[in-house]
Amino acid sequence: MGDRLIIEPIKEKEKKTAGGIIIPDMGKKEGETPQGKVLEVGEKSLVKKGDTVYYHKHAGTEIDKYLILRIDDILCLKV
Repeated sequence: MGDRLIIEPIKEKEKKTAGGIIIPDMGKKEGETPQGKVLEVGEKSLVKKGDTVYYHKHAGTEIDKYLILRIDDILCLKV
């Protein structure tokens, strides 16, 4: 896998207003960064299995419900 890793994106819960109106994805703030749980890592990776990471919004290749990313697409670890 080299410098790649497989993550499972963490889906955010639907957001509702106080009146019960559901806010769609289009209504999210532009600065919200996607996050995911690391399932597999390559040899050159500094992250470990089970870590939660933030990554670039349009990065990687989606296969089923998983995402294959390069290590350069990771922004930071969630602590």
